[in-house]
Amino acid sequence: MAAHHALALRYRPVLLAAWQQHRNGRWRLFLPLLAGLAALLLLGIGLKASWGAALQTAAALASAGLLGLWALLFANLCLQNHPHHARLMPLQLASLRATVAASLLTLAAAIALLMGLSQGHALAWGLGAGLLMLVIATCLRWWQMNVLVWLGFMVVVEHLQSPWVQAPWQALLAWYTLQPATLALAAALLLPWCTSRLLQAGGSRHAANYQRRARARQMFREQMTGAKYTPKHFSPVGLWLWELFSWPVPLWTRRLLRQARPTAASAMARADLVTLGNLHWAAMLGALSMVISLSVLVMLAMQAWLGPIDWQHARQGGNLGLQIGIVSMAMNPLFGLAANFYRTRREQALLMLLPGMPRGRALNALLARRNALQFLAQWLIALAALALVAGGPEALAGMRFSGLHLLLASLPAGTLLLRDWSKLPAPGQGPAVLVFFGVVVLALAMAGLQWLGLSLWPMAVAAVLLSLALWRWRWQACVLRSRSAMPVGRWG
Repeated sequence: MAAHHALALRYRPVLLAAWQQHRNGRWRLFLPLLAGLAALLLLGIGLKASWGAALQTAAALASAGLLGLWALLFANLCLQNHPHHARLMPLQLASLRATVAASLLTLAAAIALLMGLSQGHALAWGLGAGLLMLVIATCLRWWQMNVLVWLGFMVVVEHLQSPWVQAPWQALLAWYTLQPATLALAAALLLPWCTSRLLQAGGSRHAANYQRRARARQMFREQMTGAKYTPKHFSPVGLWLWELFSWPVPLWTRRLLRQARPTAASAMARADLVTLGNLHWAAMLGALSMVISLSVLVMLAMQAWLGPIDWQHARQGGNLGLQIGIVSMAMNPLFGLAANFYRTRREQALLMLLPGMPRGRALNALLARRNALQFLAQWLIALAALALVAGGPEALAGMRFSGLHLLLASLPAGTLLLRDWSKLPAPGQGPAVLVFFGVVVLALAMAGLQWLGLSLWPMAVAAVLLSLALWRWRWQACVLRSRSAMPVGRWG
């Protein structure tokens, strides 16, 4: 009993700190909404396909949830692994490393049980889950490893039949077939030990790495909560990349300053540079141009390295991941505009002194019109990009689920940009998560109706008509009847 009490006193605070960080840093309704969405998905699979397929999907979703839990837990343990605490607090580092090892073994065993019951080969699933958890922890410990892991995965997939890939794979397969117990024992010893060594024991290198990760967390927190956001936390490489991806912004700024006039349009154009931040059309254009340029360079490099590539064949299946990336660029204002407006509310008080700056209803109408036009422009560009990626409008509309469903679902959500900005509260993650879930649920509903035989075109027309009605209603209720939009949040 005394030993059990001592273990609880030693490890309970470590786990409670991770749980409290989750409670403080995330929206309370995130997990219930996620569970509800998963339940709807399983219900649809069970009714349309079979309940056996629904159970297999449930096991896969639960395993993915456990991997997400592992990522959150390890990120918090890295946060608790302070360089001073590792040196000065007795048993603190040992407690963290023991928690890492025990958590990895427990979660890997749970994933092995879930997937083994639904798919068989429980040991293989457990070994794969343990190895994947080590990779996740390594990527969380060193963000640069994300690039190396993806590059390594692509190289291995491209050379699956090469001797340097087949030889270790066949040796591992023979070990798994002939001596599974020794393989499981080796994995149970090596994987937790390697993962626990990712937590450092203090010193100058530990302090420098902890400060880098603290700056990255601060940048993410500022971006999500609307705090004052500047590139002061960037490393030299990060600052260079930030300037590279926003190259049109200085050019547009100098042009506006040269042609400044005491008119509403000129004042609003200069104010947009401050209030919109990285969502300004010039910043978006710079990021898009760099992404396209880098994509072309990668394609040319692959063409030179691998020889002629059938890009039409590579485009089969719709490239859903690429389509989701395109849609996310179009939906950025829905998630980031409130934070940008809120973090620049002090600058807006000075911007209101600009000659020609509109006020009251005129300011609301001009601001809403500019935001709506930019959102619609990004939406149309995303629509054209989706058609190009999928191979044409007919191919895009004929897919069971594609970026087009998400894009159509985001159109009514775009009306949320028309609001009474003077009553904006301090933005958090909750509203953004709610909008995201609403878009995903509506997109899945469209895909489900199309699966049942309804054409996508009537749903697209309905989405456009619904959006027009919402735009008109919110224009009357939230734009023309509200107080002056800037500075935002003064009545929030």
